[in-house]
Amino acid sequence: MKNKLIMIIDDDLDDIDFFCEDVKKVEIDVACLSFNMPDKALDYLGNEECLKPNWIFLDINMPKINGIECLKRIKQMPHLQDVPVIIYTTCKTQNNRDQIKELGANGYLVKPDSFDGIKTELQKWMV
Repeated sequence: MKNKLIMIIDDDLDDIDFFCEDVKKVEIDVACLSFNMPDKALDYLGNEECLKPNWIFLDINMPKINGIECLKRIKQMPHLQDVPVIIYTTCKTQNNRDQIKELGANGYLVKPDSFDGIKTELQKWMV
């Protein structure tokens, strides 16, 4: 069994695959749990008996429930207050960063263009 759990919520299945592959390269004892539908992730996280992730990486641009709304809902869950939520997105504008920080995100990670870039960024968060 893995000692740590990292969750990614992203509607892009390729991005999820790249992310989870790089998680394996960063730290051996980390499992990657992924959701490509934010409503399913929120259902999972809403259950206080779920396996609580050590980190949540969250895309902003998703259909139905965007990342900002998803972040708001996660931050309302008392049992997840100590779980860092890192925004993981292609959006580079400062306006989004300021708004997201105000909503309680612990970090903002622009999706890198390469596998090595993802690995390097993940290493910063997974310490």
